Amino acid sequence: MAVVEAALAAAAAANPMTAGLLVAAFAAVTAAVVAPAVILALAFPGTFAYWRVGPADAGMSVADALTILGSLAALPYVPWGTRLLRQILTPFALYVGLLAITVAAHPSTRTVTELGHRVLLVVGALVIGSAIANLGRTRLALRLLFLVAGVVSIAAIADTLSRHLQPAYPFGIQKNASGALLASCLIMAVTVGHRLEFPRRWAMALYAAIGVGFMASQSRGTMLALLAVLLVFATRHGRGRLKRWAPILLVATVVLLGVAAATYTERDLATKDAKFSSLTTRIDNYTYALDYQFAPHPVVGAGMKWFKLSDTNGSGPHNFVVAELSETGLVGLFGLVVFLGVMLNTLRRHREAMSEAAYLVMLERILDSLLGIFWVAGTGTLPFLVVGLAIGEDARQAAAARRPSAAVG
Repeated sequence: MAVVEAALAAAAAANPMTAGLLVAAFAAVTAAVVAPAVILALAFPGTFAYWRVGPADAGMSVADALTILGSLAALPYVPWGTRLLRQILTPFALYVGLLAITVAAHPSTRTVTELGHRVLLVVGALVIGSAIANLGRTRLALRLLFLVAGVVSIAAIADTLSRHLQPAYPFGIQKNASGALLASCLIMAVTVGHRLEFPRRWAMALYAAIGVGFMASQSRGTMLALLAVLLVFATRHGRGRLKRWAPILLVATVVLLGVAAATYTERDLATKDAKFSSLTTRIDNYTYALDYQFAPHPVVGAGMKWFKLSDTNGSGPHNFVVAELSETGLVGLFGLVVFLGVMLNTLRRHREAMSEAAYLVMLERILDSLLGIFWVAGTGTLPFLVVGLAIGEDARQAAAARRPSAAVG
């Protein structure tokens, strides 16, 4: 403690801002040791925290910082021996190994940092989710997530009403980001809403607020992805469940497609402004990424985050297939497809409620990323947190199944 105090005093004398950051970091690490469950649970609502922290060059968000801190707090409580965790981490290790090839082909601080960021998004979120479920604090994490989602939804509703039904930007959160996060919450409400253990009336009011807040985001790609996932959910439970969900699916289809069609603005449809529409700009970005970044480097791509370079006119393509091809080439896309395919198939075969929630949330995330960005903190963190919950729940069930046999022996 004396050494720490001396270091803080020296830092304060030279740079008070640095000293403040050191104090905050020391307090955060202490909290992770003293109250790990709280730190782990905060990672879930923290996915809404897009604000930047730390050095500008790092580009780290609050969601990233909470994931880093939560990963440290989670390490002693992760069920490392569970089969489900190994089944997901093994193909991800293959993907990371293939990414290392692309980094070796384009060595830079930018590519190395992005490799670390992708590992954090997946492994960090998996260990946090599995640890908090293993500790038996799943309800705490879900409650915090849904309460914050409710606040964001109310802010989204107020924002869109105050701006003549324009897309909502609650607390400055980009509409596609808030839409994706709220869509994940709606999927969990359908699949594992009972785990919140809220009174029924409160739960229904909260789900309704999140649903309207999701509509206020007017994220058209996310609406279509959510609709597809709801259909998958209904068909996975046989004809009886499908018959029960048919009216709800019909209403959801009409509403989602209606909102998606109604939110096309005159600028989207006007010929003179066609080049500025979201569809046209996406196609232009796809063309640039494939012709000028992927084509010259088909095997290893142009390097992760090539669009961050100051000497390029392109921007990151809003399609995870095109983005992966342009950044990491055929090597990276192969690894990503194997990883996502194995993970989805593994989760699909587990019929537990949390595994189904993880499967559907991840499926929605992939479908949404066909018109968006996959590797981004927050919207990219939450699905893997839910997968982590499924891993932790599976480990707890396996441990409970072993106890009676051990007692008999």
